Amino acid sequence: WMFAAYVNENHPMLDGVLKEALATKIVNAFMHYQADDPSEVLRQVFAVWTALQKRGIQYSSTTTTPGGSDVVYSQYVRFVDQSVKNSQANCADGSVLFASVLRKLSIKPFLVTVPGHMYIGFYTTPDKSAFVGLETTVIGVPGATDQETQGEPEPLTKLRGKLDDETKNTKAWKTFARAIQIASEDL
Repeated sequence: WMFAAYVNENHPMLDGVLKEALATKIVNAFMHYQADDPSEVLRQVFAVWTALQKRGIQYSSTTTTPGGSDVVYSQYVRFVDQSVKNSQANCADGSVLFASVLRKLSIKPFLVTVPGHMYIGFYTTPDKSAFVGLETTVIGVPGATDQETQGEPEPLTKLRGKLDDETKNTKAWKTFARAIQIASEDL
């Protein structure tokens, strides 16, 4: 529960990230759930993913806390501005960063912790009846591929069908689709 304290949807740096997300032209505006279409919620998150990937954000496994203990588990967590400025994020950092952005967009996120790892989930409907996961450590990973998988979330399949071939062939889309598949399967 302590990781949620790092979520900061009011951080001034997020305005720049959202401006860059709009500049991708993946979305024309951030409308959270107003389109009444879960795939359009995913499209908005994909625009943010693309902007952060263009900034060069990549997974960093740095988690060691100086002065750590063998008895009490602790982990260093970067603040939003540190992740964005340093272009790196571990699983907790990336999850906190995305939760911050999604809360700013009025998309309802949640942090998922499993032993030794964290990723994010978010609701694709305003009534919280449907959700997907997002494995933030996949951002920037080279060699990701996009192949529809059995049981993948319907909004991902639907969004894939709406995108043009040029977008579907980008590293941003391939890593985003894979990130949704991995975390959603775990959820």
